[in-house]
Amino acid sequence: MSEPTQQTPPTPAETDAAPEEARMVLYNNAKFTFTLVIDAQNQARLEIQTSKRGPDMTSSEDVVVVCDGRGYAAELLSLKRAVAPLGPWSRWSAQRFVLAARVGEFFESWEFDPRDEEE
Repeated sequence: MSEPTQQTPPTPAETDAAPEEARMVLYNNAKFTFTLVIDAQNQARLEIQTSKRGPDMTSSEDVVVVCDGRGYAAELLSLKRAVAPLGPWSRWSAQRFVLAARVGEFFESWEFDPRDEEE
C-alpha cells in the first residue's frame, strides 16, 4: 500500500469551476481521473472517471471509496463514471483526513490537512 498523497483542500478561488463549485483533480493519468468536488450546497463528493484505456465499472463492487475509515457507496452513472457522495464538506474541512479509492486493481489515497492552508 502506498503512502497517501498530501493535499490541501480545494477552495472555489483555486479552481476553474463556477464560483459556487470547487473542483480539485486528485489523480489523472491515461486510465483514471479522480476529482474531489464541493458543490454550491457545501456537499463533498468524489467523482471517478475511467478513459477508453481504463477498466469498466460494471458493478458497485468495482468501486470502493473510504474516507477516514468509513466506506461510502459509489453510484455508477455509466461504465466509465461513478460518483461517491461524502456528505457535508464542513465535516471534513476542519480536520485532517484521508480519502482512498479503489477501482478494480487500482488503489490510491490522498491525505488532506487544513493546517497546511494556515502556513
